[in-house]
Amino acid sequence: MDELMLELPECVENLKLPDPSLLQYYKDIDERVVWIDCEIDSSLLDVVKLIIEINRKDRDIQPDERSPIKLCIFSYGGDVEPTIALLDVCALSKTPIITINVGVAFSAGLWIFLAGHKRYAMPRSQFLYHSGSSSGSNGTYEQTQAYADNYKKRIDLLRGYIITQTNIEPKLFNRQKNKEWFIYADEAVSLGICDGIVESIEDVL
Repeated sequence: MDELMLELPECVENLKLPDPSLLQYYKDIDERVVWIDCEIDSSLLDVVKLIIEINRKDRDIQPDERSPIKLCIFSYGGDVEPTIALLDVCALSKTPIITINVGVAFSAGLWIFLAGHKRYAMPRSQFLYHSGSSSGSNGTYEQTQAYADNYKKRIDLLRGYIITQTNIEPKLFNRQKNKEWFIYADEAVSLGICDGIVESIEDVL
């Protein structure tokens, strides 16, 4: 029996998809707009893969001539390890990455926001830094302690990341690091968390 070959049209806009959200997803991807609008877990690796693929596609284009990737963030946070994977890929990306806080960038969402080469926030958006929590490990005392020690190292790494990516003075950070520290858009600009407040959607998208 001959193998059935299905040829898809080159322009995804011509696809007749039953799910409007799927059509919107492909339109966004075509324009390099990526939404991180859920709890952060291993699914964030899809964004990591996408950034790597775009860099592969752009490899013959000078970095300052590449169309940027726009990460739109509305997230209350989540897992540390997928977050760190994304931070590393953003740092290594030669294709510019713009992060946009469209409402909330809490905990891991804040760390991801800080990974942008340029960073913007909607006028009434907010950020949250807190020390986080670990679910630990079900095992022996030694295993549980090892997981706790490793988690502390990861959190210390991310604390240092916040200092290097912002204008936050270490003295101020040390006063706030064990609190629920809510930061609004205008304060975020003064602290060097974001580069500016979005005044027009066209400016960033």
